[in-house]
Amino acid sequence: FGDGGLDGGGFTRDVFLQARDAFAHDGIGSLGAAGFHLGEFAEGGEARGKAHVHVVIIGFGAGDVTGKRIFDYEADASAPTEIPASNISPYLVAGPDTALRNLSAPLGDVPKMSWGNKPTDGGHFLLSPQERQEMIAAEPEAAQFIRRYMGGEDFLNNQERYCLWLKDAAPGVLRRLPRVMARVEAVRTSRLASRAPTTRDYARLCAAPDALSPNRTAGR
Repeated sequence: FGDGGLDGGGFTRDVFLQARDAFAHDGIGSLGAAGFHLGEFAEGGEARGKAHVHVVIIGFGAGDVTGKRIFDYEADASAPTEIPASNISPYLVAGPDTALRNLSAPLGDVPKMSWGNKPTDGGHFLLSPQERQEMIAAEPEAAQFIRRYMGGEDFLNNQERYCLWLKDAAPGVLRRLPRVMARVEAVRTSRLASRAPTTRDYARLCAAPDALSPNRTAGR
């Protein structure tokens, strides 16, 4: 927003307001020279739980200016700290106009990144700590097929979950474990109901059966 008028040097000046996460995703490296940056602050919402949208306000233009400033709201939202800067980088901190672009190909000769382990199981191969205890109590032989399962959310929030890992499980052993086999059948049904052809193809793994699809676990 702003009048977009010309300054004394003949350059247009504008002010840009955007949600912080949206700018981080789309805006880095896309603006002209930044003249000032009102640091990230929370815009209060009316939703239950005091939901906030973190926004940034940036003054920018086609030409350069002196006396650039960054206003930091981290310590006190009502009284920001003013930080002089010779230049404001695309990351909204003092620094050079250097930005990293998204790349779809590696910089060097390395293997292409692809999917890691992906359950595609409708949640039926995953166990909470209580479900793990109940399964082992009912079918002690199932303990050999239960492993710790950890995704990004589990790691960040210190959550504890487990999964049934049935790779190379002997069919004769599984037939003695009706609770385990019930989960295998639930996974097969879930995969067959998927609209994705590849997921429906994974239903055949339930005859093996396998825990994760595709399976790229290092075994640690």
